[in-house]
Amino acid sequence: RYRHDWKGDFGRIERQQKLLNALARKALSFEMLGSLHKLMVQLQKERLVFTNFTLADAIFLSRFLNRDDVKRNLRMYTMPGEDTTLNGVSYIIPDYEETAYMVAGVLRGGFHPDNGRVKIEVANGCGVSGIADTYARRLSYYGFQVVETANADNFEYDKTVLVVYRKTPFDSKIAELIGAGIVPQPHVDAIAHMKLIVGKDKVEMRRGAAEPI
Repeated sequence: RYRHDWKGDFGRIERQQKLLNALARKALSFEMLGSLHKLMVQLQKERLVFTNFTLADAIFLSRFLNRDDVKRNLRMYTMPGEDTTLNGVSYIIPDYEETAYMVAGVLRGGFHPDNGRVKIEVANGCGVSGIADTYARRLSYYGFQVVETANADNFEYDKTVLVVYRKTPFDSKIAELIGAGIVPQPHVDAIAHMKLIVGKDKVEMRRGAAEPI
C-alpha cells in the first residue's frame, strides 16, 4: 500500500496489479491443482473468501476453464484520472470522458490479443501539447503496441493520417477506428508497421463516447 514515491497512488495501483496478476497465474498453475481443495476449505474456514458457490460447483466450472487462454489474455487496467490531494488526503479524480475510450476498447469488443502484434508510432501533427500521448494511450486500450510518440515533421496536418510502412491485416481497421486516411509509404526497415499522425481535425472534434477513438 506504499504510495510515497513519484507515482503516488498510480504507483501503488501498479504494484497491486502486479501482485494480483502473479497470484492469478500461480492459482492457475498445474502445481496448484493438488492443493486447491485444501486451499478452498482453509480460505472459507478463515472467512477470507465469501461465496455462495459450493466446492462441487467450483470443481464443475473449472472444467470449462482454459488456463492457457486466461494466462495469455489476463490484463488489468487503471481508470484514467488525475492524482490530487484534498484536505490532506490523496485521491484520484476520474476522467470520465477518457474512460469512455477505455471502455470502448476493453469492454465493447475492441481489444483482441492479436492487436498486440501491431507496432505503431504516434506523432503530433497539429502542435497541441500532449495529443500524441493521448492517442497513444487510446490505442493501447485496444491492445496495439505503441513503440514511440514524437512530433511530426511539421504541425500543419489538417487531417489525421495513418502512414503504412508495412502492410498488415489491421490497417483498414485502425484507420476506420481512428477516422484517418491511409497513406502507403513502404519502409521495410521501419521499427513500426505504421505511424499515426494526429492532425488538426482531432483538435476540434468533440470528445465523448460517440467518437470511436
